[in-house]
Amino acid sequence: MANVLRQGASPQGLDCCTTHPAEQKLEPITLVRPSSTQATSVGFDQEIRTASEQDTLDRLAVAQREAADLLGSQLGRLEAAVQRLANDRREVDRNSLLTHRDTNELLRKLTEDRRGQLNSGQVEANSSPPTLLAGVVEGSALSSAPVKATVPAKAVSSLLPHPDLQSPEHLLEGHHWYEPDVQYLPLEKKIGSLLTFATGFTGKPKLIAYQIDKLQGYMAIPAILSVCSIFRLRKSLYPQLLLQPFLILMFYMPIRMWVDGKWPFGLGGDGVPLVDIERMQAEVEPIIALSSNLNTFVPFVLGLYISKQLQRWWSIRAHCLQPFFRYFQSLSLYMGIAIPMPKAEKLRKRIERYCLLSHRLLYISLRKQFDDTTLRKLMNEDLLTEHERQHIERCMASLPPGACAESGGYDLELCKLPFSWILHVLQRVYWFSKLKKVSHFDMPVPLLIRMHAICLECRYCIENIEMMLTSQLPFPYVHLVCLLVHFVLFFSCMRCGLQLGTQAVTPGVMTIVVQMLSVITINALYSGLLCLTVVLMDPFGDDVVDFPAALFQHRLWKSQLYSRGLLEDNDDMDTFIRAMGTSKKCVFTIAGDEDTDSNVDEADLLQEGGVT
Repeated sequence: MANVLRQGASPQGLDCCTTHPAEQKLEPITLVRPSSTQATSVGFDQEIRTASEQDTLDRLAVAQREAADLLGSQLGRLEAAVQRLANDRREVDRNSLLTHRDTNELLRKLTEDRRGQLNSGQVEANSSPPTLLAGVVEGSALSSAPVKATVPAKAVSSLLPHPDLQSPEHLLEGHHWYEPDVQYLPLEKKIGSLLTFATGFTGKPKLIAYQIDKLQGYMAIPAILSVCSIFRLRKSLYPQLLLQPFLILMFYMPIRMWVDGKWPFGLGGDGVPLVDIERMQAEVEPIIALSSNLNTFVPFVLGLYISKQLQRWWSIRAHCLQPFFRYFQSLSLYMGIAIPMPKAEKLRKRIERYCLLSHRLLYISLRKQFDDTTLRKLMNEDLLTEHERQHIERCMASLPPGACAESGGYDLELCKLPFSWILHVLQRVYWFSKLKKVSHFDMPVPLLIRMHAICLECRYCIENIEMMLTSQLPFPYVHLVCLLVHFVLFFSCMRCGLQLGTQAVTPGVMTIVVQMLSVITINALYSGLLCLTVVLMDPFGDDVVDFPAALFQHRLWKSQLYSRGLLEDNDDMDTFIRAMGTSKKCVFTIAGDEDTDSNVDEADLLQEGGVT
């Protein structure tokens, strides 16, 4: 066997058995016609070569499966480690935020004590402030720190919050001006075959879209049971519908018993009923005529009333709320253009956060959900800082009692406050650039005027919303429409009961049920339309068909990012402008003299009208 292998086996065949599987390269076998003396040796060698290759392939497959299993386990452990790191990072960020807020509160107290001492004359104005022992202050989050560190007086004085906004440097470089980064997660949506809902701020679903092509077809009848139909907008509709069958039976049963002689006073001496059916039908004819006239007149009045409510609803959405969003996007765009430098990132974020805060306060005020915990809830949403919350509470506490009490209706003064802050910041930025001659605060005057106009327009939009909701339609008109609808409901039930009771033949059960269902169906439509007008009158509520506040807030935040964050880099734009050339003398081609290029002034060519 050894001699055969030495004489007939090729070197490649021996390498196939000894080479590592990862380094082995299988090459095709070249068949050579053997001589008569070597035929038996070559055939046996080919069998050994085929068996060796198959064994190598099997080992490669086993090694590949083992490597895949090992890689999968390593990836699982890596994902778990990344998740743990992310959780630790969020915990560290939360603890650092709480520590930062406690530090600001501590510095504010030290500043107030310092000012009180200066006002009372206990210390001199030029004396150094007291030192701060970090980790020793009782009642703060720093009290758990095991190390005591003394902060220099100069460092403490640099961290002390200023009483007023003296310069925009505090917005751009001040350590105590904490600026949160507002972020929203994707909305939780529930997409159905007909309706699409999104979860609102209060956790209740809000309708955001529906399939009109399905609604106009076979889905219109099953949609009666959906939460968005007019029959489920108000719970007051159900007692009315349940009362109507009893109202019909209340008119039907006494008259029917009288006509059938079930009552003793309706019988003669021989037991024959004394009631004249034709006469009784003539006596109830005016009531039936009145019900018919009301059914003819009320749809016209109710349709006009619903049309007016729809106009008010669309005016609020298109002419008050939509400009609100448009001005927000323009303000973000102008801020990215006017102050594009990275140093002003906090200033841009603050102005955008004020816009989001105003929109959030709009729904809170209109839903009358403002209480003692509202400001802290806004802090949890990163829409308000601790410094701003204390400023609002301090200023509201200093107002007269009549200004703090609720005056009735809707009060949206607090919603306009963020735009006052924006105007104040922009004006201070402008004056700081002019007085201090700091180039990175320079803002063009036309752009500043436009941004001021945008802030004022946003305040006007809030005032228009307040006007639309506070100035309701006249009460006599609304009362008349509601009264007519309820009269129609009442007299329709009365007509049904009287008609069934005055028939010559006692009606069957099926006849009574069919008549009652027809009346109740028409009355349900009238009542549902009346409930619809209630929802249309105040679209900022918490009903399922009201404005989706969470969706609008998310879109507003996203539009701010797209308006400012997708601008082209300033260096790339400057390179493009430099490549265009900046000389006043340009080469133009004169009309009628295409063969000659002349260096003439651009203004002269424009006046002559010969530029091509």
